Parts: sequence; structure tokens; C-alpha cells
Amino acid sequence: MAWRIDGNHFGIAVMVGNANQVHFQSISTDVTSMTGVVNFVATHASADAVVAIDAPLMVKNATGQRECERMITRQLGSFHAGCHASQ
Repeated sequence: MAWRIDGNHFGIAVMVGNANQVHFQSISTDVTSMTGVVNFVATHASADAVVAIDAPLMVKNATGQRECERMITRQLGSFHAGCHASQ
């Protein structure tokens, strides 16, 4: 992950819920490594947990931005959720 590359903000939020509602349980903003992510998830996740990670990544891609990255940026860029070009 590229936390130390460009100073992107990040955090991990834990939500608990069912088909009808979701509740915020806890948050962490001090995780700075993949090991930290794994440890945080292992500490907070139940056996039936769904884990989604949105974090800055370094992707070495000699051909530039992939079509899936272009599609995400077209759909979500106005919400500041677009992809940066692969490197």
C-alpha cells in the first residue's frame, strides 16, 4: 500500500449489521502497514464478516490506466472516488 508515498488519508471503520440496519462500531486511523490491516481485521471481524478495503495502492502497470480504472473514474470521479493512473 502507498500510505507513505503521497500522504493519502486513510482509516478503517467497523460496521455491524444485518439485512435491515447497520451500526458504526469502531474506527482506526493509525494503521500504516498491511500487517496492521490484517491485525485490525482479525481483531474486529466475526466469522461471517464482509471486508472491503479502499486504500491507496502502488500498481506497476507499464500500459498505463486500465479500462476498469477508466470506467470507475467516469462513474465516480465527480464524487472524488476515481482511480489514479497506474504507474
